[in-house]
Amino acid sequence: MGYAIGFGRIGAILSPTIAGLFLDQGMAPQHLYAYYGIVFILAIFLILILGKAVHRHQKTQNYSLNTSI
Repeated sequence: MGYAIGFGRIGAILSPTIAGLFLDQGMAPQHLYAYYGIVFILAIFLILILGKAVHRHQKTQNYSLNTSI
């Protein structure tokens, strides 16, 4: 959870900084939104892949109970 919060804060710092740099170079805001849309779509795919990998890992774990006394 700490890594997720850390990456979120890094993104919160870098995102407006990078957007400001692009706008200073004369990029149209529409193009900037399109680039951020691409990043969000990539993030969605990565989350889906990660979720599938975690589900597969949990499915293959052996949950046996030791009932001997």
